[in-house]
Amino acid sequence: MDAGKKIRLVLGGARSGKSAYAEGLIVNGSMHAVYIATASKNEDAEMLERIEAHQARRDSKRWQLVEEPLELPDALTRLGKGAHPILIDCLPLWLSNLLKEERDPHPAIEQFLEALKASAVSVVCVSGEVGLGMTPLNPVGRAFRDHLGMLNQKTAAIANDVTFMLSGIPMKVKG
Repeated sequence: MDAGKKIRLVLGGARSGKSAYAEGLIVNGSMHAVYIATASKNEDAEMLERIEAHQARRDSKRWQLVEEPLELPDALTRLGKGAHPILIDCLPLWLSNLLKEERDPHPAIEQFLEALKASAVSVVCVSGEVGLGMTPLNPVGRAFRDHLGMLNQKTAAIANDVTFMLSGIPMKVKG
């Protein structure tokens, strides 16, 4: 990895301030950046409100928005060759989209990790921490938790910095 490139992982629970903190990491260091959004606009009205709130918070002149709910490794490979840092928000939604499409997440996760390592620009990944709660009662919930736990571990292993957000407070875990 070249000296100027960083891989960062921002973890936390729901409404912990992950996205705003991650955006700040990039805004403080760059005039222009790429925002890869993994949310699908084909969701319910409440999810659309969340998407709109995220978009309203960002300066559209600074951020290039790329919506990619499924093919995240391909998008990262393509955009990682550019000149601007990348924010990926968020890994759990991407994983959820893969599972909803009944795709095996293992190959996609490995492709994502390879694209992350190969990126020529800094990348900030936002992810949820689901390992602190109860074991889900259904097989789909358990599979999601297990896959996301593995994805978070593997991403953290290659990241320069890992930050855990707790009630809007960033806590440095690595880096």
